[in-house]
Amino acid sequence: MTSPKLFLLYAPIDAEWAQTFYQQLREVGYTLYMEPPESDPEDATLQRKTTAALQKATHLLAVVSKESALGDSAAAFEAWWRPFLRTGRPVIACIVPDAPPGAEHWMPFDLLRQRRADFREPDGIAQLQKWIGPAPSAANEGLPISESLSSRADAASRAARPEPTPRPIATTPRRPPAPAKSKVVEEPLPPRPKPSFLRMILNTIGILIGLVLVVLLLFAASQSGDSATSRISAEAWLVSLLIVVVAVALIGRIVTRRQRRQWRLEQRRQMAQTRAKIEAEEPAKTPEVYLEVIQSKAKRDVGQIWPMDDFALTVGRGVKVDVPLRDRAIARRQCMVFFDDETGRYYLENLDVRERTVFYDKPLLPGEVVPIENGDIIRLGKSVVLQFRA
Repeated sequence: MTSPKLFLLYAPIDAEWAQTFYQQLREVGYTLYMEPPESDPEDATLQRKTTAALQKATHLLAVVSKESALGDSAAAFEAWWRPFLRTGRPVIACIVPDAPPGAEHWMPFDLLRQRRADFREPDGIAQLQKWIGPAPSAANEGLPISESLSSRADAASRAARPEPTPRPIATTPRRPPAPAKSKVVEEPLPPRPKPSFLRMILNTIGILIGLVLVVLLLFAASQSGDSATSRISAEAWLVSLLIVVVAVALIGRIVTRRQRRQWRLEQRRQMAQTRAKIEAEEPAKTPEVYLEVIQSKAKRDVGQIWPMDDFALTVGRGVKVDVPLRDRAIARRQCMVFFDDETGRYYLENLDVRERTVFYDKPLLPGEVVPIENGDIIRLGKSVVLQFRA
């Protein structure tokens, strides 16, 4: 049996009790993650760690008080536990010791229906272990957690708590900036892709066939000079020769155009990879709205940052989309992220005829549109995972 991985969620007003709760669970031996309420929402490193912890967590412990359920931070608090609930993983409501009776009157209905550990009662920790299982470390069993957690129920401790302030998450999306001129990348451009061995053979055979046809046409035109219709035959051969030359030129242009398009595609991908390095070294230069590739079967795509310079960003494996990925298991035009002026929000639209665009473990129907917010995870196919940042 694998050990549970816990994600501790709390509102700023419950920070004092949550910190004690966090320390006690760690002493027992549980593995858990907690983001401090005073953390900087613009810290890319912290946000990436939080996203990774949410993906790995097996349980979410939601510290619930009347203030967090109905106060100023209620909307932000719900914006964290509700998406986790949609994934099908358990959410456990941990009711603080000084919460008023009658939780059915002040707790959100969807949270009320989930598993609960009531720390107003002496066996609160036993209720919690009933849902998450015993701690991995058997040597630490029996630690009196519930005794130290009940100290917050007195009036002096309650009066010393900070005033409720909304947590800076799930903010209103910002309007994307106007299309700007692309910055000059100092790193060298990627080398032009070398054609495969089979393509080189086909190109050589095509050139040889073209040369043979030209020689045959010239020989036939010279042999037709003795006949009475030599003038007409020579003109006909000349037209045929011109057609062959034009056909060979068109084929060569198509092949060259495909190679040039592939080279430009690699250049765009390298620029996206360069933005990831810039974000790590200079976070201030990170674009305001972008998609980041955080997982893919194509390892070279992982870490790429694709900024949303316009009001829409198309994603797929085709060369004409804004985010060209290398994974062959997705469609040429898989999905699109766009900004709506009327609602002032960002939306995700599935452009695939198959249900390979997954949002919060829900496959989107063809043409289905759903709103997205900062930090949302988008899965494409079997291996590609994108994260939206705004």
